[in-house]
Order: sequence, then C-alpha cells, then structure tokens
Amino acid sequence: MKTPAALRSAAALLSAVLLAGCAAQSAPAPSESDPVASAPAGADCGDAGVRVVVEFTVLEDAQDVDACVLADAPTSATEVLAAAGVGTEGTLKWGDASICRIDGRPSQEETVRVDGFPPIHEDCDDFTPGAYWAVWVLPAGGEWAYAPVGVNELELQPGEALGLVFTTGDGTVSLPPTAG
Repeated sequence: MKTPAALRSAAALLSAVLLAGCAAQSAPAPSESDPVASAPAGADCGDAGVRVVVEFTVLEDAQDVDACVLADAPTSATEVLAAAGVGTEGTLKWGDASICRIDGRPSQEETVRVDGFPPIHEDCDDFTPGAYWAVWVLPAGGEWAYAPVGVNELELQPGEALGLVFTTGDGTVSLPPTAG
C-alpha cells in the first residue's frame, strides 16, 4: 500500500509531465534579455535596442524594413534579424556567413540584371560577386561601416544598427543603407 507522501509525489510528477507537454506546444515566454521587435518602423531605438534596416534596392516589389529590436545586452545578428521578422538564407558553401536571400529574395527564378555580368539567377551555392547582400553596422554615434564578419558571427550592442543592402555591380563598392 502506498503512503500519502508517495501518492503526493506521484501526483506531482504526473502534473509536471502534463504541464511540460503543454508547454512544449507553445512558445516559451521571452526573458528580459531576449530580443523583441516592438518599436514602430523607422523608430530610433536609442540605447534600448538594435535598429534593423533592410534595403532591397533593385529587387522590385519588396518591402524595405526599418525596425527596432529591443535588446538590453549584446545580441547576435541572427537573433536580431529573427526578432525583426527578417528571414535569411545562407549559401551552401559559406552557410550564414554569406547571406543568399532575405525573405526569399532574390528567388532562384528571379533574374537580376547587372551591367557587365550575365543575367544572374541566385542558386545559393556560393557567394555571387555581381549581386549580393552587403552587411553594415552603424555604431552608436558613429557612421555606417562594412561588417567585418558575416551575420552568423556578428554581435550587436544596444544602440547600434544592422543594415543589409542588396548590392549590385562589380563587388568593389557597396553603399551603406540610406536610413541613418
């Protein structure tokens, strides 16, 4: 015969298992340090987070992004992009170090025309020098600078901005985001 203490322990264990099953079906509540997109488009995050700017330039019918992701601690660029609702796809060769697509653009069926290059159809196998996503960082109180690493290694501080600009041309010059 089981004692009342053993029955309470079994009931507590069963409750924990059932609650864990319910929790697995819903998203976990964000902690205070989890990045959360919440400010209106074009908002200055100040020191409260990281601004995300995505400019599709020649990719027609795409909606540029200008969002604020609240973050109170250094946060990876991949987390910031996900919190801003920006989907990225890396290349097969370089992974997320080289962004191939943002929100599905350019699609493999899409033709990107660049002077001096044959028509480009992005297959995401490797970096495409004639048309690519340039990654920029705007430090708090500074000027846009080309990111020294890919988004997979980039860490952003509150007060900074992350810019992604679809760049076409010979690959020697990429302009920073126009939002500043």
